[in-house]
Order: sequence, then structure tokens, then C-alpha cells
Amino acid sequence: MNQEIGKLIDECKRLELEINRLLLTQLSFYPIWMIRKIIRISEKRVAELIEEGKRLGGPREVQKKCNQAEEEYNKILSELAELLEEKGFVIEQFKNQLSKGQFNWLNSKRTKIKEHLKGIEII
Repeated sequence: MNQEIGKLIDECKRLELEINRLLLTQLSFYPIWMIRKIIRISEKRVAELIEEGKRLGGPREVQKKCNQAEEEYNKILSELAELLEEKGFVIEQFKNQLSKGQFNWLNSKRTKIKEHLKGIEII
């Protein structure tokens, strides 16, 4: 079961990166002056984002992919929450059972995961 929890955590981490990449790509559809008001970014990086946005099919397709990734992320968080619920969801018990990166992610996402639990108090 701990291996399954680790796999779900890794998948959540992958999806977070994918969602962040897609959100950043969405910025490429705005005028460059507006992008620069939001974040510091080089013209080269903006050009890369514009190309990525075109490659992905334009604004609607990027938004669609982002929504799909967010749905998948929430689904996996729910699966993770169910598995953790079976273990009583005492986060400290996983400290030595998961990799350091997985445990740190789990610990930092406890509130987000708690949103997917019903009636479980996180210790």
C-alpha cells in the first residue's frame, strides 16, 4: 500500500508540473506588456511559450488540456485521500516509508488532501 501511495504522490507531482506548464503557456496568448506585468520573463522565454501554445493547438486547446490535467489531479488526490484514510491519515507514520521528496510533498499538501476527506482529522 505504501508503494501505491508513493506512486500516487509522484503522479500528483507530475500533474502539478504539467498544470503549471500549461498555465504559463496560457500567458503566451496575452500581449507581452501584460505578461510582463504579471511575471518577470525574457523575450526568449515568451517566444518559447508562444511556440508551445501554437504547438498545443491554441488557447482553447491549452485551456482544455489544463482542465483535463486538473480533473485528473483531483481524481488522484481523492484516491490518495482514500488510501490515507485507511491508514488513519497520521502523516508522521509515512516519514520513513516514503522518499524524502514524497513525504515533504505529502506534508505540504495535507490541507489540499484534507479537502478530499470526509470526517478525518489530520494529525
